[in-house]
Amino acid sequence: MADLSITPKDVRALEGAIVTTANAGEAMSVGDLVYLETDGDWNKTDADTGTTLTGTLGIVVAGSGNGGLPNSAGTIANGERITVLLFGRVNLNVTLSAKVQYFASNTAGKISNTVGTVTRRIGSAETTDGIFFFNPNTTAATS
Repeated sequence: MADLSITPKDVRALEGAIVTTANAGEAMSVGDLVYLETDGDWNKTDADTGTTLTGTLGIVVAGSGNGGLPNSAGTIANGERITVLLFGRVNLNVTLSAKVQYFASNTAGKISNTVGTVTRRIGSAETTDGIFFFNPNTTAATS
């Protein structure tokens, strides 16, 4: 499985993206793939655990610890306010293959170009540094 190596300070939602603000339910980083927990907090996804892939997913694009802008480390504390991209284009500033699909990884919070134990497709690369993130609410077990 090839997880994307995302530099948090370079992550940003692009024009027209739909975002929301909420609380981080655990420590995380800008660029992490997260899911909406029943308590309203966001936690990191993990394709080893199918329950983290049901419902609404998003990509963390900012934390409140730096005035709402990514800090150089991109670290976010449990309970910190975060901005989560729900739909649209996001620049991850990593080397991507255009028109390739991306998935939730077996590594907590990571995005991969291969499927995990439970498959959850999250989008496809439109360019070599950005993904069009969509939020299909479906999972499928893989063998």
